[in-house]
Amino acid sequence: MRTNKLVLLTPVLDDWDSLYILLKEIKSNLAKSQIDNYSVLIVNDFSSTVLSKEKFTDLNIPIQIINLKKNLGHQRAIASGLSYINKNLKSEKVIIMDSDGEDQPNDIISLYKLCNDTNQIVFAKRTKRSESFVFKVFYKIYKNLFRFFVGEKIGFGNFSILPFCNLEPLVHDSNLWNNYSATIMRSRLPYLSLPTERGHRYSGKSKMNLTSLITHGFSSISVYADIVSTRLVMLSGFIAGITFLSIILVGIIRFFTDFAVPGWATYSILAMTIILFQALFMGIFALFIFLSSRSNKSIIPLKEFEIFVSSIDKINYND
Repeated sequence: MRTNKLVLLTPVLDDWDSLYILLKEIKSNLAKSQIDNYSVLIVNDFSSTVLSKEKFTDLNIPIQIINLKKNLGHQRAIASGLSYINKNLKSEKVIIMDSDGEDQPNDIISLYKLCNDTNQIVFAKRTKRSESFVFKVFYKIYKNLFRFFVGEKIGFGNFSILPFCNLEPLVHDSNLWNNYSATIMRSRLPYLSLPTERGHRYSGKSKMNLTSLITHGFSSISVYADIVSTRLVMLSGFIAGITFLSIILVGIIRFFTDFAVPGWATYSILAMTIILFQALFMGIFALFIFLSSRSNKSIIPLKEFEIFVSSIDKINYND
């Protein structure tokens, strides 16, 4: 089996036209570099349209296509692809990027060089985004919520490069099934980021809408479920403590001073009692969710991904 310098992994959902342009651009950019042998792994996330193999044959790039039995979503498609690479391919490094052109091919060489120099995972950190104003606002909210619940900043997505040796711990990490970038942050694998600009789609409309962004946000936060649950319990305890002290203070003012207005203490204590029980309920609920999640069976991507693979196609690829 030939060892490639680079395997490019990209999940696809019906974006075959964009993917074709992307691979042409990648071939053009890598021809100017020292990356002389590479291959492409496409994870077909149960597309409704059919890929034209003849069209992609003309690119003269070794391509393998994993066809999934059902739509798993972007993150699980990436997890399946990384698991397949770890089990079946040999490479020095692996690039993960979107197929629509928003991850720019001309950044691959810069990512490769930095990864080669540092032997660390390198993420493409966006300095300029191309989405709508509304999307940018909600993306900002997502990053702030992530920092609030997790205590860390997240400023990058999936576009990244990693040394092949990092695949083994990743594909055995159950968190990878939920979110790729958050899993690396949690895994303690060394990583850094490289400033890049986000490109524009080659063709069609983006499938990342507000609903997808919220789902993506939850998936990244879920990697830190234990930390989030602990913080929610602490927050509910803090709110409950402050509310309980406030109830005592209202009682003192009502019965031991002349400042009380008739009727206000009853309504204040009633309102704060409701807040107290809501805070306690939130804490108990967060604790219950965390404890129940620990009893569930974890999905190890390397062991489970083949269940979802329907077939594997090869184009210009020789073992």
